[in-house]
Amino acid sequence: MNYIYHIVPKKFTGSILYPLNQLKHKYPELYAAHVKKYEGREILLEREIPMLNCLWNDVLHFSPVHPAKICQALWEAGFQPSIFQVYKIDPDAFGFNFQNTVIYLSPPRKKGDFSVRETDFERYSQQKLAQISDVPPATIAYFKQAKKRGERPFLFNHVPHILYRGIINTNKAKIIPICQRPAAY
Repeated sequence: MNYIYHIVPKKFTGSILYPLNQLKHKYPELYAAHVKKYEGREILLEREIPMLNCLWNDVLHFSPVHPAKICQALWEAGFQPSIFQVYKIDPDAFGFNFQNTVIYLSPPRKKGDFSVRETDFERYSQQKLAQISDVPPATIAYFKQAKKRGERPFLFNHVPHILYRGIINTNKAKIIPICQRPAAY
């Protein structure tokens, strides 16, 4: 079984995860807080997702890579990531399928290039999910470069994204803590 992961939002209200466009209408204050992560990258909010015929902020974003692997890569790059919590989601139990979900491959791009191509997306399948469950080499290299430049890295840069057009009732999801310091440190 392959799981997918979503960071538990700060200031979370209720038990439903909504895409940003729905959050804007249901909880405007929360939307204002969550949309801040796109400062300087606002163009992403208007990015179209082929195959789902919607926008970037019409879907929920999940990682196929266990966040502990991402934290390990951060530690190895010299960062000291904070402890946070994630939802561990069984995509089959939540109804993810090729009609409501796509995989954004998140290919490396030059800084500031937020363009997308149709080839950046693949139809969702459990088989594909199994193939993208490790931290990509481009992410590891990005973390190392960010450390050298003294920049705070984006946790999921170059990590494939599972884009789900729907909402998630978190009462049915398991919460796990992530980024506790590895025993080797």
